[in-house]
Amino acid sequence: MTDQTSEQKIKNDQHNANDNELKQCQKNTSERLPQKETSVLTNWLTFKNIFGTIFVIGATGYLVRFFILHQTKQVLKSKLSWCNWKAHVPFHELVNESSDTLSKDLIIAIQSRHVNTKNPADHVYPMTHFLHALDQETVILNRYLQLTSFEQQFGINRFLKHHNLTELVISRLDKLAYLKSLFFEWAKQQRTRKARAS
Repeated sequence: MTDQTSEQKIKNDQHNANDNELKQCQKNTSERLPQKETSVLTNWLTFKNIFGTIFVIGATGYLVRFFILHQTKQVLKSKLSWCNWKAHVPFHELVNESSDTLSKDLIIAIQSRHVNTKNPADHVYPMTHFLHALDQETVILNRYLQLTSFEQQFGINRFLKHHNLTELVISRLDKLAYLKSLFFEWAKQQRTRKARAS
């Protein structure tokens, strides 16, 4: 009986010891968790990570800048860009030409450049694509002006050199605006003629 009692006592002691170890382990773990979170935060805010973050932001900005410059140059070089339509004629001479003659030439160019291959008789398709192309070119060229303005405002242009296209971009934007107004003037005349005919 004593052997059984002493065995029972030993088992209880071991069980209590295991319980105490488990409680102590849980206590230690719960105490360590906030320290781990703090150490992760501390590691994140180290100079190395701040430098890495600055590098990533700088690299992203440089890639965006490269993309904007590339897009702008592509628009300015392309013979299919509407800002280069009648490129052989200086803009001030283009404005002085007869608007009727110029609008007819423009409509012919629109019809030949934006043809609906599924329905060549479709006259609306070329007009909508022309207006979309004008808007796209305007967005790209305006983005370039925003970039150069931002670089000048913060003095970044002293470090990142490129061929300044601002004057050319502004003149092309003026041309795009003129073509758009010419197109809408032609459309207005067409509506007036149709209204008179009916």
